[in-house]
Amino acid sequence: MTTNNKYFLTIDDSNSLKGILILLVILGHISNIISKEWHYLLYSFHVASFLIIPFLFQSNTLSLKEVKKIFKRYYIPYLVFFIIAFISYNLFYSNQNLSLIDVVISFFIGNATYLKETIGISALWFFPTLIAMLLLIMINNSLKKYRKFIFLIFIILHFTITSLSVDILSNIPFSIYICLYLFFLGLIIKYIYINNFFGNINPLYIISFFLILLWYIYGTKYDMAYPILPNFFTEPIQFLAHDLVIIFAFFSLILVAKKIHYFQLFGIYSLALYTIHPFVLQFLYLLEKKTFNIPKLLIFFLVVSISFFVVKIIYYFKLNKYIYPR
Repeated sequence: MTTNNKYFLTIDDSNSLKGILILLVILGHISNIISKEWHYLLYSFHVASFLIIPFLFQSNTLSLKEVKKIFKRYYIPYLVFFIIAFISYNLFYSNQNLSLIDVVISFFIGNATYLKETIGISALWFFPTLIAMLLLIMINNSLKKYRKFIFLIFIILHFTITSLSVDILSNIPFSIYICLYLFFLGLIIKYIYINNFFGNINPLYIISFFLILLWYIYGTKYDMAYPILPNFFTEPIQFLAHDLVIIFAFFSLILVAKKIHYFQLFGIYSLALYTIHPFVLQFLYLLEKKTFNIPKLLIFFLVVSISFFVVKIIYYFKLNKYIYPR
């Protein structure tokens, strides 16, 4: 990879990209109460982009040491905030009648549907899914001799996995269907990135095509977490349009991240912000229902600022060493 590649990400660029994405994720969680259409537009690319970032940087092969490191890094915050969410959910919504076995199953399956029903916060599905994606990437790195065969398998899975019913997909542990759907696109994006495939194309064309694609899919439903996905066999054009949205969104966001570095700080704390903001959002919803009528746009700024303040407190008292271990 050459440094004249306009899409090459430095550490600062990577943090800036993560910063943009975490803000879009927070906006996505709020957009559901503003406009369903905008909610679906955001969910067509922002979480997918987060899950594709490791394709560019994860070069390790599968080993016990690496597996332990991944589970330590991501499963501990998942466990910590699962427990906090379970306690707070039962505290504020005491009418919930859940058995312990329901909660345990929800924890280990770790998808949005189960988590929403048992702890009231579906956003934690991202952690098990990210773990699954990282493991798949390392397996792919370990089987270099069979990469063409593996690539073929993931092409097939990409086009077929979404044809399964919502009931089946919703019961797949770790939301692995998301990984199977995105893995092919991750490999394509990695190839484009490494080979600077878009290097000679005017960046304005990349961003413009991305915006045109967003306009094209406006009004269609797309939310990987629940899952609401286009079916290739019944909606082939829409399916391919969503694929292109993910690809062109990723490179458009890279271009923005490289130009605007104000988002770096959010990127550095993106993992912590992801875990804190759903609780802040739930708290503001409770306030809004009981005492205040908070404007929707103001909710976004409040969630970001309060979440960032809480994260800084966590880091100030060095609690991050236990909650977000490296």
